[in-house]
Amino acid sequence: ILIIFFFLMIRRPPRSTQSRSSAASDVYKRQEDSLYSEGGWIQWFCSLEDHHFFCEVDEEYIRDNFNLYGLKQKFTHYNEAIDMILSPDCPDDEDLEDDKFLEIYQEATDLYGLIHARFILSPKGLSMMREKYVLGKFGSCPRAVSYTHLRAHETPEHLVCRLLLEKKKTSSH
Repeated sequence: ILIIFFFLMIRRPPRSTQSRSSAASDVYKRQEDSLYSEGGWIQWFCSLEDHHFFCEVDEEYIRDNFNLYGLKQKFTHYNEAIDMILSPDCPDDEDLEDDKFLEIYQEATDLYGLIHARFILSPKGLSMMREKYVLGKFGSCPRAVSYTHLRAHETPEHLVCRLLLEKKKTSSH
């Protein structure tokens, strides 16, 4: 059996390079592309294009301060970002024109990414990610491999995931 480690590092764009107007148009474009606009912010955010790697983190998990230890110091608008994440409402056109909203939205997306990285290491999170994998939500590789372990860790700039794959034995005649 051949064991392969696969590292996935997602680089967040620096905030200084994003202009307010481009951030607003990016959010608006992703909102229009999203088919799911009902429900809360978490459901809306996870349904956006290119967010298929996210699963919906339980509100109870987010409300438990133990799970958020050390994150508050990393964000200027931490409380507002948490309120946005837990909001039962999705952003609308008026929100997307407000500079203050977009600033908090950027922090909420970063914060949700860090919370998600912790959540998927919990038993329930691992189960949810495994289910997405089994359903083929992440695509498939033409070579046959089997999933064995998923590990992740976080930094403010990166979400690093390590996937341990085992190459299946092929029979040659």
